[in-house]
Amino acid sequence: MQRVEKRSPVGILLGEPRVHHRIKCCTRCGRTYKSEDLHSLLPPHSNYAYDIIVHVGLARFREHRQAHEIQTELQSRYRIRIPHSTVCALASRFLDFFRAVHEQRAHALKDFISAAGGYVLHLDGTCEPQSPVIFVGMDKSTNLVLLSAKMPTENVAQITRLLRECVQMFGEPVSVVRDMSRNIHLALQAVLPNTPDFICHYHFLLDVGEHLCKRPYAELARLLKKHKLKASLTAFRKDLVKRINAGSHIPHAAMQELLDNPSDPEHFKLDRTQMRRFIALMLTCWLNDYVSELRGEYFPFDLPWLQFYKRCVKMYRLVDRLLRFEVQPSEDTQLLHTLRRILAPTCCDKETVAAARRLEQAATIFRQLRKALRLTTREGTSLVRQHLPAHNDEDHDVVRSLSQFRDRLQRIMDESPKSERAKYARVVVQHLDKYRDKLFVREVTLPDGKTTVYIPRTNNAPEHLFGKTKQGWRRRTGTKRLSRHIQGAPAEELLVANLDNKAYVDIVYDGQLSNMAQKFAESYDAATQIREARERQREQDQTRVRKTLIRDADFLRKIFEAATLHLANKATT
Repeated sequence: MQRVEKRSPVGILLGEPRVHHRIKCCTRCGRTYKSEDLHSLLPPHSNYAYDIIVHVGLARFREHRQAHEIQTELQSRYRIRIPHSTVCALASRFLDFFRAVHEQRAHALKDFISAAGGYVLHLDGTCEPQSPVIFVGMDKSTNLVLLSAKMPTENVAQITRLLRECVQMFGEPVSVVRDMSRNIHLALQAVLPNTPDFICHYHFLLDVGEHLCKRPYAELARLLKKHKLKASLTAFRKDLVKRINAGSHIPHAAMQELLDNPSDPEHFKLDRTQMRRFIALMLTCWLNDYVSELRGEYFPFDLPWLQFYKRCVKMYRLVDRLLRFEVQPSEDTQLLHTLRRILAPTCCDKETVAAARRLEQAATIFRQLRKALRLTTREGTSLVRQHLPAHNDEDHDVVRSLSQFRDRLQRIMDESPKSERAKYARVVVQHLDKYRDKLFVREVTLPDGKTTVYIPRTNNAPEHLFGKTKQGWRRRTGTKRLSRHIQGAPAEELLVANLDNKAYVDIVYDGQLSNMAQKFAESYDAATQIREARERQREQDQTRVRKTLIRDADFLRKIFEAATLHLANKATT
């Protein structure tokens, strides 16, 4: 057979761990290939077959494996050597083909969704500090990720474009569940003005909590930092550690026995100075362990500074009780006097006490609202986004509970309209009245007039997707912070989650992932258009600055000369 390319393609048959021999000399394997058969094996102008692209893509985006791990497996299992950069390039091509097949099979997915009674469109986006937004549209009932897009911010124009694509491919949704973003609301008004849309209860709770707690929380944090409470306690603890290390050794078992049986006469034989130091050290360690009272949730569901303040108040009162009957300071109580002096502002500074009281009032009303919404922390879970939404039979209880809670807040406002408590109650009442129709009505009747669709109370579906995806990214990158990774992560990566859905695999890939290579080969032209469109978008992005420009050794000199000419209007043609 005639040589096809300078470098031979290599293929892996999924499900059958066998390596093709080099196509440039097929007499070695005794096989012959027709020219039209090669197009089903590898993309034009490529050295790697479709099944290698599928293998790399699944390992990269479904198993979240690092590039060097994929390299090692290909080398050890299939005796194929692929450079690190090529592995990344093949993974990127996988996403182009995956999106192309997804869009080409949209009509079949639409029929499947219609047979299930339509879909509820969940809209949400995720980002990290100083990173773009990855936005998705998802159906909870079929658990399908319909569309994904990447945008600098959640802007109306791009959300509108995404919604139009969604309607074009999958038809109009039964309803929409979203967060409280104004831009999403405006985009829905432009594309789906007659479709009922509802607000996620978690996002509603989050918005109310920020309005309630943001100011008093920031004020309390500012005052505690002003008094240098944490810094003083850290210095006190470090000094204790130095003194303890320089003194005699006391076993940990002795300290445990002291707490369990303090009247045991054996304890009085120990070094009294060391015992006092150990007791003071245990007190400071208890103060620093205020994080154990947090639930791993974010603001305003967790209020770290308030928990720290509460522990400081408890500790101050305990130490004050120990020293209350002392006539004059002695060596035995010197450390306790120092600790009381450090903690004194938490109980003696009027401004700090007032700020803590205001925050506690706001937090109390927020907890009551959370309880009324049935969104309290459950056993075995830590993050708010991990909670399951309420079932249908609970929905009516939530409506009744919220109505009763609003009546209690109204009585607070009527009884003492100028109090701090009434001010916080007014914030919640205003939110409940403003979003009443988008919170309480959770059922939609279809055009047939008979079928009623229950609308989920939360945006848990995309939130779970984001959480699972970010967990995979952290495993793949080995870092906790994902800002840099999201800047380069394609939005199509979130579509790969559909492979965990058996119905999706049945519809799109005829029930077997081993058919992916053939489907990719049939979608080559569409995948090429997707890649070219992405490259054009990157070139048209005026805010994108190439690193080759700013890493030039003479960058500052060149930019100075260019800026001088343009600022002085002396630029030449």
